Amino acid sequence: MKRKTTSFFLFLLGTLACSPAVLWAGKMEPSNFRYSANLNEEIKKGGYYRIILPAEILERCEKSCLDIRMFDKENREIPFVILDNRIPPKKTIRYPLEVISYDDQATRTKIVLKRPKPIDPVTRLEMDSLDRDFNKAVTVSGSTDMKNWKTLGHEAIYDFSSRVNLRKMHLTVGKNTYPYFQLVIDEGKENKNFQTIRLKYDGMDFSASAYTKKKLQVTRFVVFDDTESQEEVVYDEWKLMPSVSTDVERQVTEIAFRTSLPFSTIEFTIDNPYYYRTLKVYSAKTGRKEDHAMIKKDFIYSFPISNQTEIKRRIEIPMPQGYQSYNVVIENEGNPPLKIGAITLRWAQKQLFFIGLDDYQEYRLFWGSPTVEEASYDIAKLIRVDNWFNQPALSVQVSSIVQNMGYKPFKGKEGKALVEKNILVIVIILVVIVVAFFLFQLWKKAG
Repeated sequence: MKRKTTSFFLFLLGTLACSPAVLWAGKMEPSNFRYSANLNEEIKKGGYYRIILPAEILERCEKSCLDIRMFDKENREIPFVILDNRIPPKKTIRYPLEVISYDDQATRTKIVLKRPKPIDPVTRLEMDSLDRDFNKAVTVSGSTDMKNWKTLGHEAIYDFSSRVNLRKMHLTVGKNTYPYFQLVIDEGKENKNFQTIRLKYDGMDFSASAYTKKKLQVTRFVVFDDTESQEEVVYDEWKLMPSVSTDVERQVTEIAFRTSLPFSTIEFTIDNPYYYRTLKVYSAKTGRKEDHAMIKKDFIYSFPISNQTEIKRRIEIPMPQGYQSYNVVIENEGNPPLKIGAITLRWAQKQLFFIGLDDYQEYRLFWGSPTVEEASYDIAKLIRVDNWFNQPALSVQVSSIVQNMGYKPFKGKEGKALVEKNILVIVIILVVIVVAFFLFQLWKKAG
């Protein structure tokens, strides 16, 4: 009898000690997600497929969509990788230009530049200068023999850094292979615009007295092809009408909204013709105002320069890290509040790539589980940000979103740790009981 009792206690102790590894291995199932959608197209084994994740899915994701999973009809996980729709810029060769002629007159300056051995076409001419606070009208022309010149454009170069963070030192020259370029800088226009006009509007002062008429000192000229020098990004967007309020005492306008979208740009619809305002963006992972922290400080403006209007109504913000609540504060100071309409949120389009493991197996997407950790599949080493566009992928559409009525939260690492802690307590109690039992048996023998 004693031997059977001892064997029973040892068996129970060993079972409980091994139970965390057996019972809490963390097997994930479709029931662990709040939402799902079916893949509409037929899937073939070995096929390379792409799904564009719409805003309706992104809005319901957790942790910037780290909780997305794909299952087949047998509830097997299908490996995938999510990448932004970005094509990296190609390496751009910048060709320096040699100054071969400089004609300086009172009302204009003419500069002739030479590009040695032009082969590749160029589309942009840039200048370097240490000068500040100027506004110059420039005519740029191209030639093959320095006798016949073809006008490539009329543009302005300017710098207003003492007033606002605004500077432009490039000219668009079209796609060409001209060996010679001619710049005609109109010095008289600056004199006319800035010595006779005083402009002050809503706190912006562009008085002519702040500028001194002077010749622009350029230290370097270069040309290059900028058509492939910029990153190509496809954006998705979501327009919304936020809550807008003005605090007269604090002289600020506040724009509040909630979203889980992974946006990186906010664009404002503003009806005012001229303005220059400082704004700050606050965000929080909760809806409580006291939890908000500033993540961005920037400017928005609209004012005329060189017969055109310079407008900046868009701001870039850091990639959200699970933020859900936002508050944009525009500082009006002594100016009338801006007339804010809709705001547009933009983000790099999210693409989900996968390779079919079998012929059509009723693949389904699942998401909406706060305890699910980020997936790590081998496919992420094969399909990367630098090569996903090299091979065309077949587009797959998803069906309407369905809410999982039988949702059961996945017991992630935190839940597993809690269970293991409770089991450890039980094991300790059983060990104490077993030791007490043996001591009792020894006491009876001694008695």
